[in-house]
Amino acid sequence: TCCACAAPAVTTEIAIFSHVTAKLVRHADLAAPGTGLIEETWRSLRAALRSDRYKATVYFDRRPTELDAQYEERLRAFCESVGANLYVGQQNGLRRQWLAASQRATADLVLFVEHDWRFRPNCPSLRSLRACFAANPDVSYVRLNKHRNEKTAAHPAPIAAERAALGSVCRIPEFLNQPHLIRRKALMELIVPLIENDSAM
Repeated sequence: TCCACAAPAVTTEIAIFSHVTAKLVRHADLAAPGTGLIEETWRSLRAALRSDRYKATVYFDRRPTELDAQYEERLRAFCESVGANLYVGQQNGLRRQWLAASQRATADLVLFVEHDWRFRPNCPSLRSLRACFAANPDVSYVRLNKHRNEKTAAHPAPIAAERAALGSVCRIPEFLNQPHLIRRKALMELIVPLIENDSAM
């Protein structure tokens, strides 16, 4: 095909949400002001999803504390060292972090990840996830489950692996903030209107 007739390439970017948390009891060594938690997520994401060629932005929800200030300084150095962009919001909460990331996204597909996930080596690559979207125009959202995808009452309709271009895919009835890849069109038309003016959502 000629260059003028070729379809534009589908673009992909990664949004990682971070904040200072007091919940790290078992893994206190990863807690702020150090960046151990997000570093673990970053390393496993890059290795498992083979995602090193995609632009990534870290969205930091900063509170007015000394610990947050120390963490931001170290987070900024970490982002610079790995080539990630850093966006700092002030006391945003997860809902407004979502809105900030949605409004700043420019790619066709956006991978959303919170800073406390470790991706397993058997995780599908971003290339295979992108192939799933390319092969299925009706698929708008692919969530990476913590658990095995099995046919249950909650997930009654598995999608054939050959149709999805990705093994072990099933339909899901809900939208969750587990790591997932979503079409920006669906993000802006479905998710943003739900959460924009409703903090309960």
